[in-house]
Amino acid sequence: MKVTIIDHHIIPDSNFIHRPGLKIVMGYDQDNYFENVKPYIDYDFDFVFYDENPDAMIAASIYLIDRDKPPQNNCLSRELKSPDFRKLGSAGKNNIVIFNTLRSYYSDFDRVDEVILINPHETGLQNISVSHIVYKAVKKPTALMRDLTGIAVVMDYTLEEAIEIIVEIVKSNPDLFADITERIKNITLNKYNIHDSVFGELTALFRAPSILNGAKGVETVIYQLLMNPEFSLADLLKGEGNKAIEFLQKCSAEYKKILAKEINLFESEKLIRGLTIIYTPHYQSENFIREFSNVIKDRNIDSIIMMKVPVKNNRFKYSIRRGELEIDLGEILEEMSVGGGNPFAAGCTVKNPDYFEIAFLKKVEEAGLGV
Repeated sequence: MKVTIIDHHIIPDSNFIHRPGLKIVMGYDQDNYFENVKPYIDYDFDFVFYDENPDAMIAASIYLIDRDKPPQNNCLSRELKSPDFRKLGSAGKNNIVIFNTLRSYYSDFDRVDEVILINPHETGLQNISVSHIVYKAVKKPTALMRDLTGIAVVMDYTLEEAIEIIVEIVKSNPDLFADITERIKNITLNKYNIHDSVFGELTALFRAPSILNGAKGVETVIYQLLMNPEFSLADLLKGEGNKAIEFLQKCSAEYKKILAKEINLFESEKLIRGLTIIYTPHYQSENFIREFSNVIKDRNIDSIIMMKVPVKNNRFKYSIRRGELEIDLGEILEEMSVGGGNPFAAGCTVKNPDYFEIAFLKKVEEAGLGV
């Protein structure tokens, strides 16, 4: 059995890269990387797994749309266990791909003959979105695939690595993106202010299904994209004439109501501790908290945003984000031995929230940012 992981998370298990049978696809620059990974993606897999995050959803959609006979697929946010691999093998599913699922690194790979890893971090490249990687590898790229990739790039804040795709989308839709055209000309477009354009509306459409309906919402989006005709961004914004568009618009309308209410509550209930803002969301879907953290971070790019949620066994889970501040959030949580992440986004679960917050704020102060 062979498993291919296409991902752009920092690998959470340092032992993973030393496991027997692992092949890491390398590249000396971004273009060379795309060329090297193409044969491993332009491949007829037997089964496709993808996480609930929008980049995984869009990457899987692009891959499946490109196949003459789309394979069986399923949304799965956990690791694959030995019984999962036995079941897959018994069904003749021996070539499996997993899109952008962080927990996949903890799978029971002892039952697997070969694991192929496609992760730009492992070859020294920047944070390239999985959708971008897949789009560059497909046999028959279409305008819809390109547009979906652009939406994923904006959601994943990987604009710098995919600026040529965004420019191509803007040039193809001048009536939709007049403001972005000016920012491109003036060299003022960045991964934050692009959300103030029509892309903000487009990204909300693709965030909403997983936020409201989890795995079922993601699977429905992919099913509708496969079963209905391709469409343009203008069609998508009009919200009619296609069942895939109608589903996305319905979810988005509900999500906008929840988001507007939460933003109002945030403004009245947030706790400000110097550059750090602490808030406990009322709508506590895990997918919502992830996206809401980014929304608030974009509105406070010179702050650290801490979302605090009570979980089981009297513990509290923190999702932490930052914009432009020069501080490594993942490194701080690792030093505190409570969690981890990357410089921009990190998380942890703790028993004593008061002690944790005091200790975290002290780390921020030690970094020279004050509390």
